[in-house]
Amino acid sequence: MKPVVGPLLRVTLYGVGLLVLGDVVLHRLPTPDHPLDLFGEYGRLEWVQVGILLACLAVSVLTAIQRPASRPLSILLAGALVAVLVREHNNYFKDHHFSGLWQLIVGAVLAVTVLVAWRWRSHLVPALRALVSLPAFGWLCAAVLLTAFAQLLDEQSLWDFVLEGGAVPYAARRVAEETTEVAAFYLFLVGLIEYRLTLDG
Repeated sequence: MKPVVGPLLRVTLYGVGLLVLGDVVLHRLPTPDHPLDLFGEYGRLEWVQVGILLACLAVSVLTAIQRPASRPLSILLAGALVAVLVREHNNYFKDHHFSGLWQLIVGAVLAVTVLVAWRWRSHLVPALRALVSLPAFGWLCAAVLLTAFAQLLDEQSLWDFVLEGGAVPYAARRVAEETTEVAAFYLFLVGLIEYRLTLDG
């Protein structure tokens, strides 16, 4: 009975956590002066995403430290998360430095990540095999797919159709993409937590 109750309880808690997060961020906190203060590039939802990604990074680093068998994979996941954090702030780099800087930083981050993980490369395939066999793999895949899907919601043609050719408010596009990305990043955090909890010692 315990092997069934534990996962069901965790799934319930994850679901409640996502709903509470959305309710607090979108409704309970004071309404900002402008929609972009909530949904814009530097809005509240963007900072929520950063917080979730930092939590993901912390779980990945702790897993790499505490579970040596997972180390190369956990390091690669941590590097990918840093790259996503940089990508989330691409406009900052473009506005304050130059266009294309974020791509250079991402390239450097990924190169360093591979170099760090290289020491444990012999454990990578077994770690991948272990991950694919765990429920965490489904959570992680769902998060990646939902992140990709979120990009479709920012397409101008979609909003032209919805608003029947009228002016498309920038905030309308942002609300769809940003809220979906929050859910996707949250699912990725769940996947990493599940990975950490279900790994063999």
